[in-house]
Amino acid sequence: MRLKKATALLLTGMMGLSMAACSNTGNTKATTAAPKETAAKATTAAAEPATQKATEAATVKETEKATEAATVKETEKATEAATVKETEKATEAATEKETEKATEAASEKETEAESEAEKETEAASAEETEEVTEAQTEEAATEQAATEAETEEETENETEELATEALTEDASEADTESATEEDLGEIKTITAGKLTVATSPDFAPYEFYAIDENGEPQLAGFDIALAGYIADYLDLELEIIPIDFDGVLMELQTKSVDLGVAGLSADPKRDAIMDFSDIYYKGGQSFVCLNDNKDLFKTLEDVNNKDYEIGAQTGSIQVDLAQTNSPDADIIQLAKVTDIIAELLAGKLDGAYIETAVAQSYATNYPELYIALDVPYEASEGSAVGVSKGNAALLAGVNKAINAAIEDGSMDKFVAEANELASGEIIEGLLEDQTAEETTEAE
Repeated sequence: MRLKKATALLLTGMMGLSMAACSNTGNTKATTAAPKETAAKATTAAAEPATQKATEAATVKETEKATEAATVKETEKATEAATVKETEKATEAATEKETEKATEAASEKETEAESEAEKETEAASAEETEEVTEAQTEEAATEQAATEAETEEETENETEELATEALTEDASEADTESATEEDLGEIKTITAGKLTVATSPDFAPYEFYAIDENGEPQLAGFDIALAGYIADYLDLELEIIPIDFDGVLMELQTKSVDLGVAGLSADPKRDAIMDFSDIYYKGGQSFVCLNDNKDLFKTLEDVNNKDYEIGAQTGSIQVDLAQTNSPDADIIQLAKVTDIIAELLAGKLDGAYIETAVAQSYATNYPELYIALDVPYEASEGSAVGVSKGNAALLAGVNKAINAAIEDGSMDKFVAEANELASGEIIEGLLEDQTAEETTEAE
């Protein structure tokens, strides 16, 4: 369509050119003819038709040429325009196609990249998961191994403990056999086959009489239980002689008994009349008064007053404590702790020095009593068994028995049972004294 329009325009232009050419030719003729008008009239007249034909022919030819040239030029222009247009279209199409291809390629590449990234991510995640799983597996294996090791160790420890217990039992049995088979050949007692023990049963919970369910008094206390343990350990028959505390010291001094078991402190002053075993019980010393007088005794210095009467058991370390801490007071020595307690309750004594465990036992039975002060005593770490002087074999056997009683827990059991019995109905002192008192009261 555009080509046809170009051709029509070209033809119109050519017609315009032709008319212009004719006009120019006429003007030329008039100009030329003017100077030569006279001389050439005839010639012009004769040649006019031919010239006119030639001119027309030339004009036609020129016009055709011009038309052809214009047509060619227009055609070329139209072709060029069409070509440019087509080229542009083709270029645009190619560009669009290339763009599409490039976009598709980029998209595909991006998709591939994303896919690769996803694959790498999945691979990394899988690797990380695998590493975590491996780490967890290793950790679980480590924990399991540790648990197994602990279990094995516990099992080994239990086995070792069982083996140790077995060895201890065997050693204990061996010690017992050694004590009964070897040492018995060397141990000599006052009476063959018997272990004679002196005690002062006025010192609960060490030694006292407990009233049984039948109303009968029975010797009790952890000293009495320990004496029985020692006798069994040495495979000897136990014989106990109840006596006043100072009598216990006398019997040991004269070697009338094998042992003295009466809450004895290992006082160096007694070394000349007896040997001391290892410590079997660690106690303490106290100052006791009535509840009504507790405000009078805030320190031991308060006890040291010439106006006070202070009690202590004859022959005991409590006498030494009284003389050391209250030398200005009037020290009253009594044979039995029961006498001291009676004097305190009656208001005849202002206070007394008593072994702590014994004081606690009396305070339980007599709420009027008050343990006011702890009394320092560095000479002894606790209570020991008095052994007849010079009987080394017997001393060795007693120490073995004491250590065995401590190690197997028997000593703790003896103390607990004695404290429980001491809180019930008891008699403290010698039974003959009790009978004498009852007879006197009846009269």
